[in-house]
Amino acid sequence: MILDDLAMYDSSFMKVYDNWYDYSLSANAQSENITDDLKIRKRAYSSIVFAGMGGSATVGDIACSVLKMSSRVVRGSTLPESVDKNSLVIASSVSGNTYETIEIVRECVRKKIDTIVLSAGGALETLAKKEGLSHINIQNLGAPRLSLPCLVYPVMNILRVFEYGMEEQIASSLETLRSLSHSARSSSPTSVNIAKKIALFIGCTLPICYYNSDLRAAGIRFRNSLNENAKTHAISEDVEEACHNSIVPFSDKQSSECSVVLLRSQKERNSVSSRFRIVKNFLETKGIPVLELKGEGNTLLASIMGLVYLLDYSTVYLSLLNGHDPNATAAIDYVKSAIKEQLQTDFGDKSD
Repeated sequence: MILDDLAMYDSSFMKVYDNWYDYSLSANAQSENITDDLKIRKRAYSSIVFAGMGGSATVGDIACSVLKMSSRVVRGSTLPESVDKNSLVIASSVSGNTYETIEIVRECVRKKIDTIVLSAGGALETLAKKEGLSHINIQNLGAPRLSLPCLVYPVMNILRVFEYGMEEQIASSLETLRSLSHSARSSSPTSVNIAKKIALFIGCTLPICYYNSDLRAAGIRFRNSLNENAKTHAISEDVEEACHNSIVPFSDKQSSECSVVLLRSQKERNSVSSRFRIVKNFLETKGIPVLELKGEGNTLLASIMGLVYLLDYSTVYLSLLNGHDPNATAAIDYVKSAIKEQLQTDFGDKSD
C-alpha cells in the first residue's frame, strides 16, 4: 500500500508532524513563566480577542473553545466596534508579516488597547518593540499551519492568568499528543494508523465534516488543512446547524461523490448525540460513506489538539496519496505577491 512506503517522499511536513509532540512539549516548557514580563493587567478584562489569519488564527479558535470568559476570533484587518480598552487583544502571525494582523495591531495602538503579539520575528516584532507592546517570539517550523503548537502553548500559558484549570487542560493535551504520536507517525503501518485510514477513507471524494460545537476549532482546522495540504475543497459545519440546511443536497444523491467525517466529543448532550445518530442513518441510506471520530483525553483542549493532530496528518497523507505536494500553496503565494505589490505601489508597505 502506497502509504506504507513513504521513503520515496521527501516531505518536510511528515518530519514535523512525526515530532509534533516534541515541539508541543518544548513550546510549553519555554512558556510556563511567560506571564512574568507581560505588559498587561491581570484578571481585569471584559473579553479577549484573538487576531490572526490562516494557520495563525487557529490558536484563537482553540482558545475560544476552552475559555469560559467572553472571547472571539477576528480574521481580517479591522477590529469590531465593541473591542475597546476593556478588551485584551492577542495577535498572532507566525511570519510576523501578515498585513491584516499588522493592521489590527496598529489599530490597537491607536485606540490604546492592551495587546500581546506572537510571531517569529518580522514586521510585527519590530512594531511591537517600537510601540512598547509585549512580544513573544515563537519558533517557525516552516509554515504557519505546521507551527501551531508553537502558538498554542504560549497562548494557553497566558490564559492561565485569567482562568483556573488551564494547567490541567495543558497537561492533558500533551499526554494525548504523546499517545497519538506513536500511532499516527509516518513509520506506523496503515493497519494501526488512524491518520492514514482517514486519508484512505476520503480518497478522491469531496470531504464534509460535521462536528459537535465544542469541537468547532478542530472542524475549521480540518477544512483549512484539506484546502492547503490536500489541495481539495471541503465543507465543515456544526452538526446541529447542518440539520437545518447542508444535509438537503444529499436528498437526491445515492453516490460516493462525498465522504462525511463526524467529529464527536467524549461528553455530548443527549440532543447532540441524537443528531449525530439521525444524520448518520440518513447519510447511510443515501449511500454516503461516514466515518466517526471521537476526541480523546480528559479535557476539551486534549480532545481538540488530538483531533487536530490526527486530521492534520491525514491531510498530508491524502495529499501524497493523490499525487500532490502538501507544502505547495501556489494560489496563496500568487495572492500574497499581488497584495504585496499593490501595497508597495500604494503605500510603500512591506508586509505580507
